[in-house]
Amino acid sequence: VYTKTMIHTSPWSTKKCSVDANTEFSLLLLRDGHVVEGWAYSPEYAVVWGYYEKTDEIKRFRATVPGDYAKFGKRVGKKINKLMRAGDELHIRCETDWACNLREHLPQNLQDIAMRVSLPVPSPVEMVMAQIPAGSFQMGVEHGRRAEMPAHPVHLSAYEIGVYQVTQQQYFEVTGENPSFFFQGEDAPKRPVESVNWYDALAFCNLLSLRSGLQPVYRIRETVVPALWGKPPVRRSKAWDDVEVDWTADGYRLPTEAEWEYAARGGANSKKYAFAGSNHPEEVAWFEETVNALGDRDGYGGGTQPVGQKKPNELGLYDMSGNVWEWCFDWQWAYRAIEQFDPHGEERGRLHVFRGGSWNSHDERLRTTYRRSIFPYTRFFANGFRVARSLRKPSLA
Repeated sequence: VYTKTMIHTSPWSTKKCSVDANTEFSLLLLRDGHVVEGWAYSPEYAVVWGYYEKTDEIKRFRATVPGDYAKFGKRVGKKINKLMRAGDELHIRCETDWACNLREHLPQNLQDIAMRVSLPVPSPVEMVMAQIPAGSFQMGVEHGRRAEMPAHPVHLSAYEIGVYQVTQQQYFEVTGENPSFFFQGEDAPKRPVESVNWYDALAFCNLLSLRSGLQPVYRIRETVVPALWGKPPVRRSKAWDDVEVDWTADGYRLPTEAEWEYAARGGANSKKYAFAGSNHPEEVAWFEETVNALGDRDGYGGGTQPVGQKKPNELGLYDMSGNVWEWCFDWQWAYRAIEQFDPHGEERGRLHVFRGGSWNSHDERLRTTYRRSIFPYTRFFANGFRVARSLRKPSLA
């Protein structure tokens, strides 16, 4: 039986720590997915567990090294293909007295990463999700705005989508930041996060996936770790625009435009309302009229409102019309009168789609079929998002 001791060193120290025989140390993968590596020495026998990052995935390996240094950072011993996730432990166990040094012998590039770590790993962030069974619908309209035509058949695999828009509290817990304009007031944590661009949303999704022990969906600069992507851009970025997407991963992502519209319409339970859950926007949406009616009750009136206060739609989803516009994954694209299976837009484009209308929209823009698009780097105090997850491998359009 081995005792377990948690190492809580931040910033990391270069001093050695001596432990007795039959002691097990554990290091935790951080919420943002930083690679944590270490080094152990035993004069007789050591068993070392570790992991390192490659371009395809984060590997875990086991090394048995008698009478020598057990160095991380290269492939040794038996390789186990497993994605290390937030909360996973790195185990170092020795059967004799030994000394360990957690930083001095790291490669320089990993030293830089190790210096930014912080322990312990935060608790998971609760995201309330609704399962949407596989289904088909007519996307768009037969007559109306040109951007919404023509109506065309779309078939979707099963997926999950957030019951609520991502809130300021959730965004802060995952990223450590709150960019929202409407951040004041006691109810601010429950208001949807806004002033986030499309790039911000991608980073949030991967951070949340890592923290939740799920396989990240997005890969930028050959890694799934957002901390290694750099700051989300405030101008056009080819590296971020060329994001690779693993549609089979079980992590969080943005909904596709088709998934968003199907969910907003009520899926298989749709009653064909104009808005998400009603033909009367004041029942289901915070928009220009309902927000103005509030006045300035607490000094922070106007703007976004706490999620989940209005009537939900047929699938139990809140604020699919109004409160904040919601980013979708798709680049802007023109509808075509062809049958589609799990579409996710064009491969490249200039603008990204966002849907649903917001607190300062008139009712026309709250319709479930209404489409808008904007540059992916745009941050505006009416732009937010909700998350989705794949439930099985989708078909290709």
